[in-house]
Amino acid sequence: MDDNEMIYAKGVLIRLAQAARDDEILAARIRALVAQTGFYDIFGAGPATDPLAILKAGGAPMLRARLATLSVADLKQIIADGGFDPEKTAARWRSTTKLAGLIVSGAVARWEEIDRERAEREQEVLAPVVTVQPPKSLPGTEWML
Repeated sequence: MDDNEMIYAKGVLIRLAQAARDDEILAARIRALVAQTGFYDIFGAGPATDPLAILKAGGAPMLRARLATLSVADLKQIIADGGFDPEKTAARWRSTTKLAGLIVSGAVARWEEIDRERAEREQEVLAPVVTVQPPKSLPGTEWML
């Protein structure tokens, strides 16, 4: 794709996103259309799906829409690979909605943790190390301090 096609595609995607924010039915139709186009395959297919990459690219709604296209087995594989259920509470779940919700909440929590750690590292780098030295007095001038 050349630059003009990318600019056109960006404009179309922005208009679709704006329209979908105001209309739930349209949002569901757009999610289904995106799933049919194979767009989600960019982020991996089946258990190879990277929840954090999708979350970074399109937020929780996009991640939830991507996960809605997967089977229970695929979702459970993502949960196991990502460590989203250390207590194994989802082992008996059969609902794709519940499994996807667990992945989304775990991915959002992990993303917030990564973001917080990044901000802390930036603060450490940006914060200058300043040591305040008490003023030195000259002999015989202590009474002025």
